[in-house]
Amino acid sequence: MKKNLQRVVAGAVVFSMLLPSTAFAANNINKSETVYVIKNNGEIRDKTVSVWLNSEENIRTKDRTNLEDIKNLKTDEKIDSKGGFIEWDEDKKDIYYQGKSEKDLPIDVNIKYFLDGKEMKSSELKGKSGHLKIEISAENKEFAVKKIGGKNKKIYAPYTVLSAMSFDSEIAYNIEAKDSKVVKDGKNEIVTTVLTPGLRENFKNILEERQMEEFRNSSTIEMDVKDYEPIEAYVVISNELFQNKLDIESIDKLRDGVRELEDNSQKLVDASVKLSKAQGELNNGIAKMGDGAKKLEDGSKELYDKSGELENKFNEVIEKIKPVPEYAAKMDDGGSKLTSGISKYTEAVGMMNENTGKMVEGAGKLAQGSRELDEGLGKLKIATSQLREGSSKLSKVNDLKDNLTKKLMELKAGIGELSTGASSLHQGLKQASQGANELAQNNATLNGAIQEMNSKVQGITGADLAGMQNLDVSSDLQNIGAGAGSIGSNLAEVQNAIAILSQVENPTEQVQEAIQILAGASQNIGANAQGIAESTKSVGSKLESLQNLSGSLGNISSQIKVLKTNMNSVATASNGINGGMEKLSSSLNELESGAGRISGGLGQVNASLDQGMGEVTNGMDLSELNKLGESLVKLDDATGQLKEGSQKLRAGTEESEAGVEKLASAINELDGNSEKLNSGASELSNGLHEFKEKSKMLNDFPRLKTEGISPMREGIWKINDGIHTLSDGTIKLENGSVEIDTAMKTFSEKLQEFKQKGIDELDNKTRELPEFKEIVDEMSRLAKEESSFTGTTEGFETKFRIIEKIK
Repeated sequence: MKKNLQRVVAGAVVFSMLLPSTAFAANNINKSETVYVIKNNGEIRDKTVSVWLNSEENIRTKDRTNLEDIKNLKTDEKIDSKGGFIEWDEDKKDIYYQGKSEKDLPIDVNIKYFLDGKEMKSSELKGKSGHLKIEISAENKEFAVKKIGGKNKKIYAPYTVLSAMSFDSEIAYNIEAKDSKVVKDGKNEIVTTVLTPGLRENFKNILEERQMEEFRNSSTIEMDVKDYEPIEAYVVISNELFQNKLDIESIDKLRDGVRELEDNSQKLVDASVKLSKAQGELNNGIAKMGDGAKKLEDGSKELYDKSGELENKFNEVIEKIKPVPEYAAKMDDGGSKLTSGISKYTEAVGMMNENTGKMVEGAGKLAQGSRELDEGLGKLKIATSQLREGSSKLSKVNDLKDNLTKKLMELKAGIGELSTGASSLHQGLKQASQGANELAQNNATLNGAIQEMNSKVQGITGADLAGMQNLDVSSDLQNIGAGAGSIGSNLAEVQNAIAILSQVENPTEQVQEAIQILAGASQNIGANAQGIAESTKSVGSKLESLQNLSGSLGNISSQIKVLKTNMNSVATASNGINGGMEKLSSSLNELESGAGRISGGLGQVNASLDQGMGEVTNGMDLSELNKLGESLVKLDDATGQLKEGSQKLRAGTEESEAGVEKLASAINELDGNSEKLNSGASELSNGLHEFKEKSKMLNDFPRLKTEGISPMREGIWKINDGIHTLSDGTIKLENGSVEIDTAMKTFSEKLQEFKQKGIDELDNKTRELPEFKEIVDEMSRLAKEESSFTGTTEGFETKFRIIEKIK
C-alpha cells in the first residue's frame, strides 16, 4: 500500500510539472516554490514551503519572503530575514531553503466520508464495513470583481486541483466514480480526480451547460468496504496553466483538454515515479548530503575502529553478565528473607511499644514512692528536732524514765526497720545502677551501629546497587546483633537488682506496685532485645545474598527511596532511645548514691540511739541524761542528712520518670514507622523479583555478538567503502534536480501543444462571445499576480504549486 501511495504522490508531483513553466529571461532569477501541507480532519497541522533559487550567474540579490524559521537546506544553518527580505550574496547559482508560512491557502480542499449514509471522520472508519461514499470538494477563495458585459461579475483565479487516492482491492471493491478516473494497479485501485474550483462560476450564463461538463468543484466516489483501513489523499494545486498569455477561443477544446488530462493521469503517475523520488530527496536536503559526505567518511572510519574495540571488549562483558541471572535469583530470595526479617523486627518493636505504658507507669509510681519517702523523712526530722529541743529538759524528767525508755524503744525499732529497708534499697539500686550503666554502654554501641548503617543506606544510589557486592554492612549488623544480645544480658542484672528491691520489708503500696511493673517491663524488654538480635542476624544473612548481585536495579529505585526514609526514621528513634538510656543510667547512679547516704545515716542514728538507750536502761543520772541529749542531737543531725538524701532521691526518681517517658516516646515513634518499613521492604522484594524475571533475558546476551556486533562491523566496512562514492552520487542527485526541471518544461511544452490544438480548431460560436475572451484575460491576469506564495520582486520569475497530504 505504501509503495502505491508513493506512486500516487509521484503522479501528483508530475501533474504539477505538466503545468506550463514561465519562459524565464536569461538575466532573471528563477524562484520555484513548493508548499507542503499536512491536513488532519480538515485542520492544517503543518505548512512548510521549500524554495529553489536558480540563476545563470552567482546569486546576489534581495529576496522578498513572508516565511518564518528559515533555514538553508544545503547547510542547515538558520537564515535571518530583515524587513521581509533575505539578502543573498553567494558565489552560487543555486540556493535551496525552506521555512514555515502563516499565509492562507487560495484553495480549501475538503474530503468528507459517509458510511451507510452517516458522516464519519476518516480515523473513525478503521475496521468498519458497509457502503462508503467519499465527497471531495474544492473552494476557491481568490477572486476579483470585474465589469463583464456591463455588469459586475466575480472572476475566480484559475486554479487546477488534482487529487489521488489508492485503495486496496481486498478492502474496497465495487468502486464507482462518475467524475473521476479509476485505474487498476496490481491489487490496488487508484482514483484520480481533476477539479477546477470557480471555473464554472466564471462562465455561468455565458456558456452552455454542456460546454462546462468538465468544470467541477466537487466529485463523489462510492464503494463497498470490509474492515476498512483509513488512507491518505494527495492533492496538487496550481495556477500555472493560466500564467502565460492564452489564446483559447474554443471552450470545447479547453473542456476536451481537461478531460484528456484526466484520462491520462494514470500514465502520468506511472511515468513520474523516478522524478518524484528525485524531487523529494532534493527538497529534503540534497546538498546537505554533499557537504556532509567528508564528515560521514571520517565518521565511518572512526566507527569501524571503535566497533573493533567494542567487539574485543564484548567478551569481557559477556563473562560479567553471565552470573547476573543467578545473582538476581539470590537477590530475590534475599529480598524475601529481608522482608520476613523486617516483619519480625517490627513485631518486636510493637511488643516493646505495648509495654512502654507499663514502664512509664512504673517509673511514675517509683517517683511517687520517693516523694512519699521524702515526706516521711521530713516528718521524722520534725520529730527528732522536737526530741533535740526536749533533751535540754531531761534533767528534770527523771521521773519519766520508764515512759521515756518505752518511747525510745519504739523509736529504735522503727529506725531499725527503716535502716534495714534503706540498706536493702541501697544494695538493689547499686546493682540496678551497675546494670543500667552497662545497658547504656551497650545501647550506645548499638545506636552507633544503627547510625553507621543508616549512613551507608542513605548513600546508596543506582550506581551503588550496580556494585552491591561492595556494600559491606555485615560487620554493622553483627555489632547490632551483639549489642542487642548485651541488652538482654545486662537486663538480667537489672532484674536481679529488682529482685533485691522486692525483698525490702514492709514497702509502701506504691513502691511495691512500681517494683512489680518494673519487673514486668524488664522481662518484656529482654524478650524484645533477643528478638531484635535474632532479626538482625536474619537481616544480615539476607543482605549477604544481596551483595552477590551486580548490575542495573533501576526498576527498584522507588523502593530504595522508601527504604532510605524508613531507615532514617529508625536511626532517629534509636537516637531517642539512646538518650533515654543515658538519662536512666544517670538517674539510677544518683539514686544509688542517695540511697547509700540514707542507709549510712540511718545506721549512725541507730547506733547513737542504741548507745543512748543502753545508758538510760542501765541507770539514768544527770550525766547520762546529758549524754542522751547529745545522742538526740546527733540523731537530729543524722536525720537532717537523711532528709537531704531523700530530696536528691526524689529529684532523681522524677528525672528518671522523665527519661522513661522519652524512651517510651522514642519506642512509640519507632513502632509508628514499622508499617512504612514493612511496606518499603515488600516493594523492594517485589522489585527484586521482577528484576530476577527480567534478568533471564540476559542469557541471550552472547547472541548479540554473533548476530549483531560482528555482522554490524562487517556492514560498517562495506559502508565505509561505499561512502567514497557518496560525493559522486550527490552530484548526480543534484543533476537529477536539473533533469526534473527539464522534464517539467517538456511536459509544459506538451500541454502547450495540446492547447494549440484547440486554437487551430476554432469554434465560430465562441468567437461570437466577447465576454468569454474578457473572462479568460482576467483569469490570466489573476494567475500572474499570484505567481508566488512567499513574495516576489522585480528581477524574479516565480511560480508555485501546493502539495497537500490529507488524512
